[in-house]
Amino acid sequence: MSEALDISTKGSLETQQFVPIEPNQDPLQSIPNLPRVGRSIGWLMIFIFLIGLSGILYGFYMGFQEVFAARAHHTDIDLVTFSAKIKNDSQTPFVRTILGIFQFIFVVPVIFFAAKFPRQSALETLAIKKVPKNIVGRWLLYFAGFWIVSTGFLYFIHETESPFIQSLRGTRHFGLAVVIAVIAPIIEELIFRGYLYKAWRFTRLGYAGALILISVLFTLIHVGQYHWPYLLVIFCFAILLGMAREKTGSVLTPMLFHAINNAIAAVFLIYLDVNIE
Repeated sequence: MSEALDISTKGSLETQQFVPIEPNQDPLQSIPNLPRVGRSIGWLMIFIFLIGLSGILYGFYMGFQEVFAARAHHTDIDLVTFSAKIKNDSQTPFVRTILGIFQFIFVVPVIFFAAKFPRQSALETLAIKKVPKNIVGRWLLYFAGFWIVSTGFLYFIHETESPFIQSLRGTRHFGLAVVIAVIAPIIEELIFRGYLYKAWRFTRLGYAGALILISVLFTLIHVGQYHWPYLLVIFCFAILLGMAREKTGSVLTPMLFHAINNAIAAVFLIYLDVNIE
C-alpha cells in the first residue's frame, strides 16, 4: 500500500507495470499488456451482444405472450400493432429496470471471465484497486468544476429534450433510478475504462489515443438517447473519466464519479422533475 501511495503522487499507477521485478515486487506488475487488442475487440462485440440480449429475450417473451393470446381468442397477430406494443412497453420504467438488471447479470460476470489470465487476475486487468482518499478528493473537485461548467453550457444552449430524457422525467421509479445511478456506471466503466483501457493504453495509441478512442466509443453508445449538446458533454465527461483512470490507476475512481453524475441526474429527473440544465 505504501508503494501505491508513492506512485499515485507521480502519475499513473498503471505505467509502473513494466519496470524490472524487484525481490519483493508483485510479479504481475511485469506482465506486458494483457488483454491483446484483437482479443479485446472480440470481447467488446460479445459485451455488446450480451447487453442487447436482454432486449432480445424480452422480445421473445412478448412474442410468446402474443401467440398464446391469439390462439386463445382465435385471432391473427397484427405485426404492426405488436411491434408498436413492444416499443412502447420497452420505454416504461418497469421494463427498463428489468432489462438493466438482466444486463448486469449477463455482462458483468463475462467481463470478469474475459479479464482473467493465468498470471493476471481480473482485478489487475480491470484496475480494481483502492485509491487514497486525498487523491479521490482532488479529482472530486475536478468533477465538481466540470459539472458546473457543463450544466451552464446546457443551460445556455436550451436544446429540446430528447424522448429518452422526457421518458425519465417524473416517473419516481426507484428501480429505474438504481439502474441509472448504479448498474449503468458499473457496466460501462468495467468495459470502457477497465477492460478496453487496459488493452489499448500500452499500444501505439498511447495514453492520448486510447483516451480519445474510448471516449468516442463511449459517446457513440449514447447516440439516440441524447441530442448533440448532451453528446458533446458526454464526450468531455468521458475524457475526464479516462484521465481519472490514468492518473489514479484505478477504475473505481471514474466509476464513482460516473455514479455520482448519474445519481444527480436521476434525482432531478426521476424524482424532482426538475430540468437541471
